[in-house]
Amino acid sequence: MATITPVLSRRPKKNGEHSLQLRITDSDGLSNYLSLKVSVRASHWNARSCSVRRTHPNHEAINGIIAKAVASAKEVVYDLSLREGSVAAADVKDRMRGTRSTQAGASSCDYFEYGDRFVKALLAEGRIYYHKKQKTNLAKFRAFAGAPLPFGDISIDLLQRYKAHLIGHYGNKPGTVATNFRGLKTIFLKAARDGTHPIDYNPFIALKIEGGKPARLKLSEAEHRRILELNLEHGTLISRVRDTFAFSYFTAGMRFGDVCRLRASNVANGRLVYTMHKTGHVQSIVLLPQAEIIARRHLTRPECGGVVDPYVFPILEGYDLSTPRKEVSAISSQNALTNKYLKKIAEVAEVPATLSFHIARHTFADHTRRRGGGLYTISKALGHRSLSNTQTYLASMDTDAVDNELLKIHGNGA
Repeated sequence: MATITPVLSRRPKKNGEHSLQLRITDSDGLSNYLSLKVSVRASHWNARSCSVRRTHPNHEAINGIIAKAVASAKEVVYDLSLREGSVAAADVKDRMRGTRSTQAGASSCDYFEYGDRFVKALLAEGRIYYHKKQKTNLAKFRAFAGAPLPFGDISIDLLQRYKAHLIGHYGNKPGTVATNFRGLKTIFLKAARDGTHPIDYNPFIALKIEGGKPARLKLSEAEHRRILELNLEHGTLISRVRDTFAFSYFTAGMRFGDVCRLRASNVANGRLVYTMHKTGHVQSIVLLPQAEIIARRHLTRPECGGVVDPYVFPILEGYDLSTPRKEVSAISSQNALTNKYLKKIAEVAEVPATLSFHIARHTFADHTRRRGGGLYTISKALGHRSLSNTQTYLASMDTDAVDNELLKIHGNGA
């Protein structure tokens, strides 16, 4: 009967790591080796227990891969012994390689070919923002890994080197690296679900990437008030930018794309009713007086006369919006212009923060919480699908709250 033993390869790779292999030894003493497409340093390997030591950050995941491979190999040995009586190490290896590489065409199907089809489908579905993000993810990974790339060649070692590349070459922060890998993993798992490659081998599981908490910048009450009180000439671009920023704040942090698409019918009868483009969620909240004043001021501009259901703000006027892709391109262009002018507004108002449009949303959430707004109220106002989303959202703003509480408790020096 053949024996199955996890071992390290004798020769290290250029990065100093050794490949993990299954050593298959038959009753004649002949051995064959099967790569598990995982590598570790010799110091992380426990030869006695044939496992990765706890000192390795991904020891649990890698040991899980080893255990699964050993179990599969033993099943093959048992099956061959029943069918053929004798078991040769080479036959076990061939059967194992067939199990890993030929199921559902795993060796022949190219990851990038599949990914390109996935990205193309996103565009056809009108998911423009996600299409752009995933297209960029694929392009960066393709430039690093080279094409074609069979699914079976995506190893933990390759992903670890790509992670280092994103940090070293692009200067990506942990959160950006995590976002890149989530996109690549989504494509990998989708291919597994639809049968393009076997689900039993997932190198993304063993790769631990700390995304960290995003820094959600927000304005203090005083800083926000200085922006609102700026004396800007109505009708100028800088005035419109300030008004849209203020409008977003007073409409529970409306996103820039939704502000661009907003029409007169969305702000009727004392309510704001619109569909959030990002989530498809229909939002319906009271139209605060401050927001209504801003909306009416812009709806009285001359070009609104005679127009059925005009845009509240003239952000997209003059653009070709005949396709979703062209609309997104127009919004992206205007978002960049708006953020450029917000930086100028920050200078005039003496606001130290690097101002961007989305900060209006963060500021609304923070101010509402500080004024006693409950978690449920803030969650519904932001249009979050669950309270846990709102808790995560607010958690990144809690530094000041914790500081103030500690000063209140311990600030007297006692």
